[in-house]
Amino acid sequence: MKKIIKSIAVLSVILLASCSQTKESTNTALSEMKEANVKSEVEKSSAVVLQQETESLSETIEIVEREVTSTKIEEITKESIVKEVVSQTEATIIVIEKAPEKSVEVVEKEVIKAFSHQALDELLKKYVSASGVVNYTGLKGERAKLDTYIATLTAQKVEPTWSRNEKLAFYINAYNAYTIQLILNNYPTSSIMKINGGKSWDLSIVNIGGKKMSLNHLENKIIRPVFKEPRIHFVVNCAAVSCPKLMNGAFLPNQLSSQLARQTRAFIRNTKENQITENEVKISQIFEWYATDFGDIKTFINKYSSVKAGEKASVSYNQYNWNLNGK
Repeated sequence: MKKIIKSIAVLSVILLASCSQTKESTNTALSEMKEANVKSEVEKSSAVVLQQETESLSETIEIVEREVTSTKIEEITKESIVKEVVSQTEATIIVIEKAPEKSVEVVEKEVIKAFSHQALDELLKKYVSASGVVNYTGLKGERAKLDTYIATLTAQKVEPTWSRNEKLAFYINAYNAYTIQLILNNYPTSSIMKINGGKSWDLSIVNIGGKKMSLNHLENKIIRPVFKEPRIHFVVNCAAVSCPKLMNGAFLPNQLSSQLARQTRAFIRNTKENQITENEVKISQIFEWYATDFGDIKTFINKYSSVKAGEKASVSYNQYNWNLNGK
């Protein structure tokens, strides 16, 4: 009996050991299966993750490439723009550096060319009739405008770069403006001969470019000897009835030649001051006072007269009327 029990015990131990080993084997197998499954899942997951990361990386690379390309294009564009701006700036700097003297010269010429006789022109058109009668009362009412124009004469010297016509027109207008101002300073007056004892032309009332002088000096030391133009005697005005009429407008450089011709013609054909026939010439004392400027008097007159004087025509001079040429 004891042997049987012992055998059973041994058998139980063997069975238990076998079961234990079987369990261990089973557990080991299960663990290995689980590990294999896990490994498989991990590998699958890794593959998926790797694929996703690869795709993401590819997209990132494409984005980076596009950004790089765009940046390069932008940089190239910016570089081009910068180069162009620098080029333009350098060109401007070169122009500025190379041209200051020329620019100043151009500006000075423009300033010189810009001298205007417009104010005088407007006054003469408004207060001088076509026949040369001057409304001194009206002019006195706009005295400030005349004085302002004369102030520009005082401030402006006659530039050597001016053309002959620019200089001559300037001097003629100055002579007439200062003569009008002289009358207004003494208005009302019946004659310019009533001023300064009949020597109004010797008064130092003219100021051109800061240089003071008399009307006599302006006419006989500048206009006559410098320009040698006999027709100026029919455009500079002495405010007298017998004087060639004051033109109702300013003398302008670009019109000066035609203005001189027109004023000379108008005076010589004025039968109140000049009577011209083939045999007899009775003319203004202006031709007597300034005979050296005209040369052969009959030849000069015949250029502008509607009636031509003969070679043997006698020459005499009319009495000058010094009454004021206006009201």
